[in-house]
Amino acid sequence: MTVASGLIDRSTAIVQDPTAAIMLRLGGEVGRFSHGEAVEVVGTRSTKSGMLTLRVSAPPRRLGSSPEPAPRRIATGNAGEALEAQLVVARGAITEAARRSSSGSVTFDIDDGSGELRVHLPAALRAERTGLASGAWVEVIGALGQQTSGGQPGSGYRIWP
Repeated sequence: MTVASGLIDRSTAIVQDPTAAIMLRLGGEVGRFSHGEAVEVVGTRSTKSGMLTLRVSAPPRRLGSSPEPAPRRIATGNAGEALEAQLVVARGAITEAARRSSSGSVTFDIDDGSGELRVHLPAALRAERTGLASGAWVEVIGALGQQTSGGQPGSGYRIWP
């Protein structure tokens, strides 16, 4: 299963099979991926902001379509390396009102009592902050990502719906 190009950013997609998932970093010659597309890719292993990635530089072998995997339910405080790039679902209270960045993305943190987890709504989703007030409970389904530095390799987890 593929998460389409452009949802996280223009040059990123995610692939997942029953065993694992990985973020794909796409060169211009690779083209775009569609949601639910089954693909075979070849690339070079790398990292981006602490997250394991595969740098793809050749067009993929397109295998047809694939049903989306069921999201794995996680506690907000249990996001970690073992779940990176996988489709997850988390439920929790918003800890403070959602914020919009100058790029148009919206972020907020949720907590089910086990620890905070960031939710990052990329500008491409054109999300509104309405209803995303402190204390509101939400359920979020998306890919578990990471954005951190080498100095804090176990932090910076977030859901990209």
